[in-house]
Amino acid sequence: MKRQLRAWILTGALVLGALFFWLRQDARPPEAAGPPLLSSPEVVRAFRLLPPGAPALVLEREGAAFRLTAPVETAADGERVRTLLEQLCALGPGEAVERGEKPLSVFGLDPAAFELELTTDAGPLRLALGGESPFDGRSYLLVDGEGLLLVSSALRHRLDPRLLHWREKRVVTTPPEQLDLLHWKEGEVEIALEKLEAGWTVVDPAGGTSAPAGDLPRRALIRDLGELRAVAFEVEGPALPAADAEPEAVLSLGLRGEGGGRSQRRTLELFALAADGEPGVLLRGSELSPWVRLRPGALADLRERFGALRPAPEPAAPGPSD
Repeated sequence: MKRQLRAWILTGALVLGALFFWLRQDARPPEAAGPPLLSSPEVVRAFRLLPPGAPALVLEREGAAFRLTAPVETAADGERVRTLLEQLCALGPGEAVERGEKPLSVFGLDPAAFELELTTDAGPLRLALGGESPFDGRSYLLVDGEGLLLVSSALRHRLDPRLLHWREKRVVTTPPEQLDLLHWKEGEVEIALEKLEAGWTVVDPAGGTSAPAGDLPRRALIRDLGELRAVAFEVEGPALPAADAEPEAVLSLGLRGEGGGRSQRRTLELFALAADGEPGVLLRGSELSPWVRLRPGALADLRERFGALRPAPEPAAPGPSD
């Protein structure tokens, strides 16, 4: 019995070793050298991102910048486009792998996760992003249906097809260092964070209580406000709520005037709804325009941050003993 078990173990080890060797062939770099995938970002005139089962995103160059032309026509996020093109320019023969006779399905390319069609000064270039290598987590990239590269999985995130990521971003609020009051109201929940002489203080108007603000929760909230500044863009059209619609929550900001002058109040109203077929948050009251769009999850994050600031309730006094 033990001899038979050892034979099975040895056979399994040999099978696994053979499988490992077969798969490992895709990780050997070829001997031939060649030019990089793109010589520079400037050679790209346009590109189309083709996610399976979703509308194509089309971006075209206008001078030094890019513009979205489908599925909507608006300015594109220049930083995201620049980062994507620079990553493609960094790819070259050093990332190439041998495909051999293996079918594309082995590399997660039948079908591909994303396809990217580029129009360059040298002609068209078609890329297909597949699955991840079982050895180092990098992703397979098929170039013009022939060459196969192993690339950083960061490229998968760069090609996220959600429209929100590709639209131009705008600043929404005043820089956090100018804040001296944050007031949150959502239904019956109301809480404020106020900067007093003694430092930041949490005030619960409903309970009439106040307490010093914890450093970590306060920093987390200010950081979230900083993220709000980084991800908003203008929206218009049927996605907007009615003029008399009630907001999900109201965020009031107190802003110090120049030279330490009197604080000014700005009120922002948040609405949770879908726009462009994607869940998100609409914000009314920005200094940029009547309406801006925030990333999905912004409302839930602010709700959680303000909730973490609320002072803990006082323990109930013990009742009289019998």
